[in-house]
Amino acid sequence: MGRRIEAFTLIEMLVVIAIIGVLLGLMLPVVMHSRKKARVARAKREVKELDEAWKAYLLSYKTFPPMPIAMMDSNALSILRGVTADSTNAHPNNPWNIPFLDVRTNTIYYCDPWGVPNTTKGVYKVALDTDMDNRVQLNGGGPWIGVNVAVWSDGPDGVSHTADDICSWKE
Repeated sequence: MGRRIEAFTLIEMLVVIAIIGVLLGLMLPVVMHSRKKARVARAKREVKELDEAWKAYLLSYKTFPPMPIAMMDSNALSILRGVTADSTNAHPNNPWNIPFLDVRTNTIYYCDPWGVPNTTKGVYKVALDTDMDNRVQLNGGGPWIGVNVAVWSDGPDGVSHTADDICSWKE
């Protein structure tokens, strides 16, 4: 008498693989939607942090840095972090060395979740009321808005002044 070896048949294996495929197909849209919502939430949090950091700078120094700041590059980050880019000295535009923002990044630009590190794609934009008239003009001759600090992300589409932008002045 021969021994009978019990194993899964090819049909049983194919049925299991098909069931796994269907389950993955049902779960993928849910996972992708959750990732999109998480990116939007992260961008909103970072926009709010940058807005609050620039407002704290204004409260401390009673003015904004004397140079134009249109995006969150390494210089703007250094001002808000209170140290020069090499982290050795106080930044000239933050002589009291006050850390207004605690962000750890070694990139040239501080980008939103859709950005590309070390490029201007997805970098957070900033408009500061340097003449203290309580209004700023958005980049590139955009509209004027009645705030002293405007921070925004171009959102998932990467285009300024569209419906998916994440803005500090829109709650």
